[in-house]
Amino acid sequence: ARTHALACIVPDLTNPTYPSLVRGFQSAADAAGYDPMIFDTDGTLERERRALRWLAQGHVDGALALFFRIDEAELAKAVRGRVAMVQVESQARPVRGDIDKVYVDNASAARAMTQVLIDKGRRRIAMLSCPMGPGAQRQRGFRAAMRQAGLAGRIIVADDFTQAAGARAMSAELAGAFRCDAVFAANDLLAIGAM
Repeated sequence: ARTHALACIVPDLTNPTYPSLVRGFQSAADAAGYDPMIFDTDGTLERERRALRWLAQGHVDGALALFFRIDEAELAKAVRGRVAMVQVESQARPVRGDIDKVYVDNASAARAMTQVLIDKGRRRIAMLSCPMGPGAQRQRGFRAAMRQAGLAGRIIVADDFTQAAGARAMSAELAGAFRCDAVFAANDLLAIGAM
């Protein structure tokens, strides 16, 4: 009773982060002889629940899923061990039940990116970030790298992780006494908005 299909569930295919994830998923599924299926939830609770109902109907043998609104308990209840699941998380959490986890170490990634800027000779670095989601961990990594280099970093606060929020925050910053020689954005959409 196998479908020989796998699903990749992402919150927004227009976000520059997710096409490479989808591409890697597709390559791995193809190599293993599975048909890949892509489901974009737009990051809304309604569409995330729709994806869960779709999974529960047995359309795929397994899924890689990144949910913003659905918690692990709701996900586990929906799939009930019938669909192999890997959940992408923004921070490390203990594995419970049948759902495996993959996470991005946001603090280490931000620290490494900040170090690249420092190594290029930048000294007055600002980070454009949002406090929600992975923003706090990314800011922690940024501050750690700046502190280790003996530099005073500055956070430019955006109200969310969108292109429009990046443009608003950067415009407000540029209207004042802007003294930075580099701006590190916490995600691609903020960076595009800032540019």
